[in-house]
Amino acid sequence: MATTITRESMTDGVTAWTVTRIHSAIYDRIDAVLAANIMFGGLVNAEGFGSHSFSAGGTGENAIAVRNTSSGGGDHAGFRVGNDSTASLAALFGFSSTYTSAGAYFASGVTLESTGSGGLQLHASHASGPLRLYTGGTLRLTIDSTGVSTFTNGINATNVTLQSADLNNNAGRIAQIGRNSNGSTPAAGALSLVSAGGTSYYLWIDATGDLRIHTSPPNDADTISDTAGTVVGTQS
Repeated sequence: MATTITRESMTDGVTAWTVTRIHSAIYDRIDAVLAANIMFGGLVNAEGFGSHSFSAGGTGENAIAVRNTSSGGGDHAGFRVGNDSTASLAALFGFSSTYTSAGAYFASGVTLESTGSGGLQLHASHASGPLRLYTGGTLRLTIDSTGVSTFTNGINATNVTLQSADLNNNAGRIAQIGRNSNGSTPAAGALSLVSAGGTSYYLWIDATGDLRIHTSPPNDADTISDTAGTVVGTQS
């Protein structure tokens, strides 16, 4: 059975006041009937205008916990938001270690999902507050309030692929920066430029500082060596 809590106006013909209704029972103050910990065994519908504030008091953690006590392959806990009685435009899902459903939902993971046509926005609104992305407890990417992006491990720490339309708005042009970590081919990371037809051209600087271009990058087996291709520029 759903538990419905509403705030509504009442009057005795002389005085009007706002009361809390839990099902058919009417209370002047919600804290007069409920202790600090509010627990419901079923579905809770709390509807009304304005903001709803929850406070545990004290100096410790003040959090709203949404969880599922089961941890089976199809069990998860979620928090949904929408703009009317039927729409669910966004959701925050948490999954157990045994969750098995495919798609964007991973076991032992959390998914923030937007189903609306407006997409998903992450907004750090303070004038000096950056947006930070962490993985494994380590800061990986920072975007400051001016739009400057900083990759903590450096842009060549891994392969990075950039794809966008060209100057004539034709899609499919790709630029890829790859790290070269093999000791026998000491070239710096190679830049790959892919044409609309799918042909790749690789640019790198060899051990002597010359800029080279080739249709294949230097590789670990040295079938394409550090000095392969054509020199298109030399260091001064």
